[in-house]
Amino acid sequence: MYKIGELSKLSKIPVKTLRYYDREGILHPDYIDPSTNYRYYNAIRLSDCYRIVALKELGFRLSEIQKRKRSVRISREYGVG
Repeated sequence: MYKIGELSKLSKIPVKTLRYYDREGILHPDYIDPSTNYRYYNAIRLSDCYRIVALKELGFRLSEIQKRKRSVRISREYGVG
C-alpha cells in the first residue's frame, strides 16, 4: 500500500488534491488509520490516478469523471456491460 505522499509523487497529483478527491468521492483511500487519520492506497489506485489525469487532459470535468466512475462501479457490481 502507498501512503498518500507516495501516491502523490508517483501520480504527480498533489496531496491536497488527493484529499479533495476523497472528499468529493472521486478517489477514496483503501484504508484510513483510525489513530492517525493517515490515508493509504492500494496499487490499483495509481492506475485510477492516471485515468483521472488522462480524462482531465481530455477536457472532462471532475463531475463527469465522478459520474463515469459510479457507472463503471455499478456495471461491475451487477455484471452489466
